[in-house]
Amino acid sequence: MSGRLSIVRAVVAVGVTIAACACTACGDWPWRHDMVNQPSRAVASEARAPAGEAMPLGAELPMARELAELRLISPITPGAPVDPGRALFETYCSPCHGHTGAGDGTVSNYFGAIPDLTSGEEQRHGDGWFYATITNGTDRMPRYVHELTPGERWQIVHFLRAAGAAR
Repeated sequence: MSGRLSIVRAVVAVGVTIAACACTACGDWPWRHDMVNQPSRAVASEARAPAGEAMPLGAELPMARELAELRLISPITPGAPVDPGRALFETYCSPCHGHTGAGDGTVSNYFGAIPDLTSGEEQRHGDGWFYATITNGTDRMPRYVHELTPGERWQIVHFLRAAGAAR
């Protein structure tokens, strides 16, 4: 009787082992995928609109570039030094827009045509347009609302105006 019980225990142990191996091998079923494998939008894909009727706490409200162009005016006087804006531009903008804003950054070789921010076509826009573009990004440019303070964004706008005037 004990020999028979040993055989039954051995068969059950082998069966449990086989079942455990089968469950491990079948662990890649569709309902077991991690979120990292799910399709998602790239971080810099585009500026996203806030949820309906959402009210940001302690943050700026998103403003369309066209509306910002009409309403926002740079708080920096035209004669102020451009070095703070130049330093910020070098850090955040020059990889795509180049050191002078001409759109000849190292990324432009791989990313396609980047606008020349010193050209008359771009300089015709108001300061608020540049500010809103930096804040909210575009379809090909990330938004810098969290990386740069409002004062730093205005410094970059001030540098862009000086770079456009020097051209």
